[in-house]
Amino acid sequence: MRLKSIGLVCLVLVLGALLGGCGCIQQSMKGEAAPPPPVAAQLESSGSVRLNIEFDTAKWDIKPKYDDELKQVADFMKGHPQAKLEIQGHTDNVGTEASNMKLSQERADSVKAYLVDKFGIAGDRLRAVGYGPKKPIAGNDTEEGRQKNRRVEAVVEKTAQ
Repeated sequence: MRLKSIGLVCLVLVLGALLGGCGCIQQSMKGEAAPPPPVAAQLESSGSVRLNIEFDTAKWDIKPKYDDELKQVADFMKGHPQAKLEIQGHTDNVGTEASNMKLSQERADSVKAYLVDKFGIAGDRLRAVGYGPKKPIAGNDTEEGRQKNRRVEAVVEKTAQ
């Protein structure tokens, strides 16, 4: 699948963010880290994005502070009418595997429902999948690591060329 090129500079920023450099690639005059590239830019260039949505333990509700993040996903979908996304839910390793698989599915379903209900994205363009604790991005031995693992990612499954 080949997505539209959005320019070398943006691609470098996205790749840096995906490799863990997020914010370390470029610093402002004040020494502050540069913000990560917008959601749409990441989806267009790499085909996936980790949404900045974190969940409390054993919860799947979406807090109002994440509305802007999800609006960016909706804007991408509206700008790419042939695009389909897999919404991936993830958990930390606290609890049983069965409960974490169910919880991760509920998190993915919650994001899908939010995009459908709040932003009018067609449900058949979104597929929610729960991966439980199977794909951690951080260690589960600290609260900070577990918080990072309680997340949702969006992956482009199909888009027009």
